[in-house]
Amino acid sequence: MEKFILASKSQRRIDFLTELGYGFEIMSADIDESAKKAEKPREYVKRVALEKAQKVAEKNSGRDVLAADTICAVGRRLLGKPETKEQAFEYIKMMSGASHRVYSSVCLIKKNGEVKSKVIETRVKFRPMSNKDIEAYLANEANWKGFAGAYAIQTAAGSSLVKSIVGSPSSIIGLPLYETQCLLSQI
Repeated sequence: MEKFILASKSQRRIDFLTELGYGFEIMSADIDESAKKAEKPREYVKRVALEKAQKVAEKNSGRDVLAADTICAVGRRLLGKPETKEQAFEYIKMMSGASHRVYSSVCLIKKNGEVKSKVIETRVKFRPMSNKDIEAYLANEANWKGFAGAYAIQTAAGSSLVKSIVGSPSSIIGLPLYETQCLLSQI
């Protein structure tokens, strides 16, 4: 398999693909990731992953480009990466003792211009938490900063918030591996 371009600077995505033995180059796609008015979570992640792939593919014609995006949602409310500790508190409080959904999209633009994409929905239920529990979790910025929904399930702290998962654990981390491998097998 030829090297493809990963349109992401996410360390988790880089690590996953490296561990699976893929050869790839990394090119970050700088796009506006703001949600459009009334955009549903599934539509949002699909669009953002596609726009990331398109941005990199435009500058690299004749190359295969892979991109992904992940978002948490409570109902139709999108929970991206919190910008402040207060916002992270709001997100965790909202999910405490309740279920939310994590949507991940992976998009491949093949060197011939063909576009393939998959969207994966995973349901996650958090354990009930007091304000004190949430504050203790948020005390370490590394637990929540830079993570959609203010948690990283691959860490002990993030995993300790979770009561149950229905769906793809790798999707919650940022790259649905089964679907990604299916797409990459086509190049």
